[in-house]
Amino acid sequence: MTTAAYEDVSPHTGAPHADRTLVLKLARSRHYPSRQTLLDFGKTLCHVRSPERVIERIGQAMSDTLAEHRHRIEPGFFQRLKSEWDSGRAAVAPAMVHGGR
Repeated sequence: MTTAAYEDVSPHTGAPHADRTLVLKLARSRHYPSRQTLLDFGKTLCHVRSPERVIERIGQAMSDTLAEHRHRIEPGFFQRLKSEWDSGRAAVAPAMVHGGR
Protein backbone atom coordinates (compact mmCIF):
# COMPACT_ATOMS: atom_id res chain seq x y z
CA MET A 1 0.00 0.00 0.00
CA THR A 2 1.53 3.29 -1.06
CA THR A 3 0.44 5.93 1.44
CA ALA A 4 3.30 8.31 0.59
CA ALA A 5 1.40 9.43 -2.53
CA TYR A 6 -1.25 11.03 -0.32
CA GLU A 7 -0.33 14.50 0.87
CA ASP A 8 -0.43 14.97 4.61
CA VAL A 9 0.19 17.99 6.81
CA SER A 10 2.63 17.86 9.71
CA PRO A 11 0.78 18.60 12.95
CA HIS A 12 3.94 20.25 14.29
CA THR A 13 4.87 22.55 11.42
CA GLY A 14 1.78 22.67 9.21
CA ALA A 15 4.01 21.84 6.23
CA PRO A 16 2.96 19.19 3.71
CA HIS A 17 4.90 15.94 3.90
CA ALA A 18 4.70 12.29 2.87
CA ASP A 19 4.80 9.49 5.41
CA ARG A 20 7.37 7.01 4.12
CA THR A 21 7.26 4.48 6.94
CA LEU A 22 5.85 0.98 6.77
CA VAL A 23 2.75 0.20 8.79
CA LEU A 24 4.20 -3.17 9.77
CA LYS A 25 7.82 -3.89 10.59
CA LEU A 26 10.00 -5.84 8.20
CA ALA A 27 13.34 -7.03 9.58
CA ARG A 28 12.58 -5.13 12.81
CA SER A 29 12.24 -1.80 10.99
CA ARG A 30 9.50 0.42 9.61
CA HIS A 31 11.87 1.95 7.05
CA TYR A 32 11.53 0.94 3.42
CA PRO A 33 13.59 -2.24 2.97
CA SER A 34 16.66 -2.52 0.81
CA ARG A 35 16.85 -5.00 -2.04
CA GLN A 36 18.99 -7.29 0.10
CA THR A 37 16.49 -7.18 2.96
CA LEU A 38 13.70 -8.21 0.57
CA LEU A 39 15.83 -10.97 -0.94
CA ASP A 40 16.71 -12.32 2.51
CA PHE A 41 13.06 -12.15 3.60
CA GLY A 42 11.93 -13.98 0.46
CA LYS A 43 14.52 -16.73 0.78
CA THR A 44 14.55 -17.21 4.55
CA LEU A 45 11.00 -16.63 5.74
CA CYS A 46 8.92 -17.16 2.59
CA HIS A 47 11.06 -19.97 1.13
CA VAL A 48 10.99 -18.41 -2.34
CA ARG A 49 13.59 -20.00 -4.58
CA SER A 50 14.17 -16.90 -6.77
CA PRO A 51 13.00 -13.76 -4.94
CA GLU A 52 14.84 -11.65 -7.54
CA ARG A 53 12.32 -12.79 -10.14
CA VAL A 54 9.42 -12.01 -7.82
CA ILE A 55 10.70 -8.45 -7.29
CA GLU A 56 10.99 -7.98 -11.06
CA ARG A 57 7.50 -9.39 -11.67
CA ILE A 58 5.97 -7.11 -9.05
CA GLY A 59 7.74 -4.09 -10.57
CA GLN A 60 6.42 -4.99 -14.01
CA ALA A 61 2.90 -5.49 -12.63
CA MET A 62 3.08 -2.02 -11.05
CA SER A 63 4.06 -0.49 -14.40
CA ASP A 64 1.34 -2.39 -16.22
CA THR A 65 -1.29 -1.35 -13.67
CA LEU A 66 -0.38 2.33 -13.96
CA ALA A 67 -0.51 2.18 -17.75
CA GLU A 68 -3.83 0.33 -17.80
CA HIS A 69 -5.61 2.55 -15.28
CA ARG A 70 -4.03 5.96 -15.96
CA HIS A 71 -7.27 7.25 -17.47
CA ARG A 72 -9.09 6.56 -14.19
CA ILE A 73 -6.69 8.49 -11.95
CA GLU A 74 -6.71 12.26 -11.41
CA PRO A 75 -3.57 13.61 -13.18
CA GLY A 76 -1.97 15.24 -10.12
CA PHE A 77 -2.42 12.13 -8.01
CA PHE A 78 -1.24 9.93 -10.87
CA GLN A 79 2.04 11.85 -11.02
CA ARG A 80 2.58 11.54 -7.24
CA LEU A 81 1.75 7.84 -7.30
CA LYS A 82 3.98 7.20 -10.32
CA SER A 83 6.83 9.08 -8.67
CA GLU A 84 6.52 7.04 -5.47
CA TRP A 85 6.29 3.76 -7.37
CA ASP A 86 9.24 4.69 -9.59
CA SER A 87 11.32 5.52 -6.51
CA GLY A 88 10.34 2.27 -4.82
CA ARG A 89 11.19 0.17 -7.86
CA ALA A 90 14.52 1.98 -8.29
CA ALA A 91 15.39 1.41 -4.63
CA VAL A 92 15.14 -2.38 -5.01
CA ALA A 93 16.53 -2.67 -8.54
CA PRO A 94 19.68 -4.69 -9.04
CA ALA A 95 22.90 -2.71 -8.85
CA MET A 96 24.09 -1.47 -12.21
CA VAL A 97 27.55 -2.70 -13.13
CA HIS A 98 29.49 -0.41 -15.42
CA GLY A 99 31.89 -2.27 -17.63
CA GLY A 100 35.03 -0.82 -19.03
CA ARG A 101 37.66 -1.80 -21.48
